[in-house]
Order: sequence, then structure tokens, then C-alpha cells
Amino acid sequence: YRTSNMPAKGYVPLGMRSDSWRSLVAIRSEAGHATAPPSRRRYAFNAMFSISTNASRERLSYIVEGNAAAWHARTGMEAYVRMSNWFGDPNERRSDQTTTEEYMRVLLDSVFTVSPAGHNPECFRMYEAVEAGSILITTRDDLVSAPDASREGAPGCPDALALWSDAP
Repeated sequence: YRTSNMPAKGYVPLGMRSDSWRSLVAIRSEAGHATAPPSRRRYAFNAMFSISTNASRERLSYIVEGNAAAWHARTGMEAYVRMSNWFGDPNERRSDQTTTEEYMRVLLDSVFTVSPAGHNPECFRMYEAVEAGSILITTRDDLVSAPDASREGAPGCPDALALWSDAP
């Protein structure tokens, strides 16, 4: 894989953050816990990310925040939207991010997870959402790891969104 921060160096795929994994294990060990099927989840989608990581995230935040209420009115399903201006440990008091435990609970209760790329096309959220049974939503450009790679014939899902504004 390539990384936008250090294009000459590769990186190993991430997996889940250790604090997210610990939260997920704790939630799953609660008496009576069962991962709900998509038809019984509370949120149609979640969008939880820091907008400071790259410019496309800030644009996406305007799209998501501007359409969440309309989505609820049209479908009757809620959207969990939490944007942060700060990137760091979500469990610190000064953080405006969702705590790790709440984050994992939202993933477990969401049909879809909006997953914009950060510094790299791959992020912890991809693994965390899949482990929670939530389907990722990303854009075609986020799926292409090399910044100079041709978009034509790029790997990934042929139904990937070309732009975030193309989302229904």
C-alpha cells in the first residue's frame, strides 16, 4: 500500500484500534447482547469523523449535516452525525469526539457507515464497521491508494460513489 504522507514508503493494513476492540468485546459480553440485523438497527447511517484530516472531509461534513434531517423525514430512520474539529484520543475530556464505547455502540446500531479517507485510503473505521456488521460507504477516489493512479479501471466496487454529493 502507499500512503499520501510518505509516498515512497509502504504501510501495513491497520485493523481495528485496540481501544475500539476492547469496547466491542465488552459490549458483546454484556448480558443479553446480540448484534441486531440491519432491519432492526436504529440508525440508517452514521458519520463520525474529524473534519481536520483533509479537505474532502470538511466538504462531506456539510453534505451530511445538511441532509440528515431530510433523510430522517423521508425514511423514518435516524442518522447519527458527529463531526469533530480535533483529531486525537476520543476518550480525553477535552475531546469533542464520540467516546470509543459510544462509537462502537453506534456502529453496532447502524446499517451504513460513512467512511471518508483520512491521510490514507484505509482507516481504522473500515475494520471497526465491518466487525460491527455495518456496511461502508466511501467514494471511488478514496478506494484508489496511489495519488497519481488512473481513475479509469480503478479497483474496487463498480457502484462506488464518484463524489460524496452523489449519495442519495
